[in-house]
Amino acid sequence: MRKTYYVSVASATIEDNDMLADQANYAYEFVVKANEEELRNLRELLDAYTTDMEKTFARAPAPTSPRIMTRRRRSTMNEC
Repeated sequence: MRKTYYVSVASATIEDNDMLADQANYAYEFVVKANEEELRNLRELLDAYTTDMEKTFARAPAPTSPRIMTRRRRSTMNEC
């Protein structure tokens, strides 16, 4: 039997009516109807997405301002 689920990709969550105390305060991008197998597949996809995003975040360089870079270079030069 299919149930209605509220999916938030941004927070990687899947909620159903029973789990939601207050739907007005829950942000979601999709409303889907799924059975247990489809729900399991959706959870696997969201888990894989979250893992990929964490790996990307770890690899991505953090932007810094030139002023901070200059301070770092000076402190490194003073240590030598």
